Amino acid sequence: MKISVKSHKEITSIEADGFDNLLSVLRYYGYSLNASCDGKGTCGNCKVIVDSRVVTACKTPVRDGMTVELFQKKSSEIFSEISSEKEASAIIDIGTTTVKCALVSDGKIISLISEKNSQESFGADVISRISHGEGNDLALMNSAIISQLNSMLKRLSENIKITDISIVGNTTMLHIFLNTPCKSMGVYPYTPAFIDEKSFDNAIETGLEFSVPLYILPSISAFCGADIVADISEYYTDSEDYTLLIDFGTNAEVALFNKDNIFVTSAAAGPAFECGNISCGMPSLDGAVCSYDIINSVPVINTINRKNPVGICASGLVDIVAQLLKNNIIDKSGFLEKDFEISKNIFITQADVREFQLAKAAVEASVKILSKKINSPIKKVCICGNLGKHLKIENAKFLRLIPDINDVVVSENAPLFSLKNSDKKLWKKIAESAQYIDISNDGDFEKIFEGSLDF
Repeated sequence: MKISVKSHKEITSIEADGFDNLLSVLRYYGYSLNASCDGKGTCGNCKVIVDSRVVTACKTPVRDGMTVELFQKKSSEIFSEISSEKEASAIIDIGTTTVKCALVSDGKIISLISEKNSQESFGADVISRISHGEGNDLALMNSAIISQLNSMLKRLSENIKITDISIVGNTTMLHIFLNTPCKSMGVYPYTPAFIDEKSFDNAIETGLEFSVPLYILPSISAFCGADIVADISEYYTDSEDYTLLIDFGTNAEVALFNKDNIFVTSAAAGPAFECGNISCGMPSLDGAVCSYDIINSVPVINTINRKNPVGICASGLVDIVAQLLKNNIIDKSGFLEKDFEISKNIFITQADVREFQLAKAAVEASVKILSKKINSPIKKVCICGNLGKHLKIENAKFLRLIPDINDVVVSENAPLFSLKNSDKKLWKKIAESAQYIDISNDGDFEKIFEGSLDF
């Protein structure tokens, strides 16, 4: 049985025997689809065109001779400047949802590209990826990220020679990058195969097509990876004042630290902070609603690059929920009587509000439990991750997404900024001295989490 797949104007014929549905066969052959629910049929995001009809891939049986057309996806080149540099270091942040590659010369980022992680057909969150973390599925995810990184690095280095590569990411993404089984992280006691730093004399050993040294930052635990180590290092100072750092991602990571103590934990927030599992959610690309207000009963919408609205990104979701609450369209319990229209064909549903509440409660509970470890006030809040770029701080405080503290700083690219500084001694110190707190073991966790669900 054969089917034809049209992607990027190319048509490829592939064998499709033995597959239950289109999603299975497409991800087997390395095609990237948004399957937030990992093919359970609940998110409706894995849409493709079959014989001129839009269908959901995970619910569509494979039949001989069918033609499948994939929707085109746009990568986002965030930054690129004209440079006379002939050599540069490559730095990479492998996120569950977003992958970023940049070139650095003389401590300065000269170009940066961001794309959705091509493993998205294996689920939107870390737990979904872990569940596929061995055997053939692991090999497919590894192949997907290696191929994606090679493509991104080649685009960045058309006129510049890469001299070395440094990589940061959460623990799961680093395991997948190194094709290392990680299913053990999905069951108690959540044991990773490695958390130490990794060095390779030649990146070709990992599958990357660049014959240069490669370095991977150390992690802290199964769910606090090298990305949080890089985040902390960007804001670490020799001060007794405590800083709260929140990396809003699919696996939200929270750190509370000063010069003497580093407490870290992870919040099973799900993909809401990347707008996964949100009915009209999308990455921070052109046309994404990134800001939303209701002024005198009139909606005021801003989109990325002022394009026509096509979906909602994470900062837009925060604004929308805040405005619904401020205007009594939802109550403190989050109840939404009917779908609320943001723009033509763009809605917020009750399920979307609940998804956001669960993510918000996970982070808020994490902050409250870590705060029990210190006897002094938090003086500074650092927000990391894609959510921060367009985030309105006042709305984040209003929804109790972050504490009501005056000193708030935002960096969507904190791990990359840390990588460009290349402070291996500090990274190692942070990874070795950080205390991982399993908040689920706190006797008050359930009560604190439930109390954090309401607005």
